[in-house]
Amino acid sequence: MPTAEEREQRRRAKLEALRAEIQKGFDSGPMEEIGDLHQWFEGIKARGRERLAAQKLGKKV
Repeated sequence: MPTAEEREQRRRAKLEALRAEIQKGFDSGPMEEIGDLHQWFEGIKARGRERLAAQKLGKKV
């Protein structure tokens, strides 16, 4: 069983990895405006449904 110190070291390592990933996101460029979030999600779902339908018909997407 890990000691309290080992658990704390793992926790710190995970936290540092999360911070690094967040920083990568910040460094990737400016944010893009999404607008209406509901409409944005509906568009994603519609494209996903189109891809699934095409796969069922044997079309390459």
